Amino acid sequence: RPRLLIGKQQSEPGRKTTRTIAMNQTIDTAQMYPQIQTIHSAFDDFLKYCKENLNGNMDEPTITHINGIIAGLQDKTKWGIIMMGNVGAGKTTLMRLLNDYFFTHVYHNNKAYPVIFRTAKEIAKKAIIGGEYDEYCNVLAIDDLGEEAKEVMGYGNVITPIIDIMEHRYDSRKITFFTTNLDANGIKEKYGARVADRLKQMCHIVSFTNPSYR
Repeated sequence: RPRLLIGKQQSEPGRKTTRTIAMNQTIDTAQMYPQIQTIHSAFDDFLKYCKENLNGNMDEPTITHINGIIAGLQDKTKWGIIMMGNVGAGKTTLMRLLNDYFFTHVYHNNKAYPVIFRTAKEIAKKAIIGGEYDEYCNVLAIDDLGEEAKEVMGYGNVITPIIDIMEHRYDSRKITFFTTNLDANGIKEKYGARVADRLKQMCHIVSFTNPSYR
């Protein structure tokens, strides 16, 4: 089965993109991949940034979720965050704020370090039409994971774009954020046990159990 090619650059000079990790081994990803130090030093002003951009309209669940995101940014064994839970619970709003925060406060509006927000459906659609991918970026946020078709046809080939992107970013330790309405079992059923296990190792989980705001 053809695999999705992501961008023009497939590896970083002078370093293999895949590391062998023993089962149940605890790793400090910041030591293995120095670029991940960025995510672990980015949490200082995020709560303040959210308060400013939500105009102070922050209830108790929202504060709990923001603190969960901050905990994920501090977790040196992870290089991603996945926000899981109910429809309409505020996941996309907080991920957009997190994405914007990285661009403005971590990379200081430097366009040389792209911070990209995509829905899973948009990524799948790009695979169908053969568009060039920019998901090799420093920080990628994938919204509504699981809403897209698992397999799509691109120029007569069956492609699994989301799986390919997730595996690429897992192997290269690229910072990635997700939102999804799926639970852990739903992710395993949608993408398979191997991908679900990698996503669990890669991401700090923030659970959204509050009712919908819609």
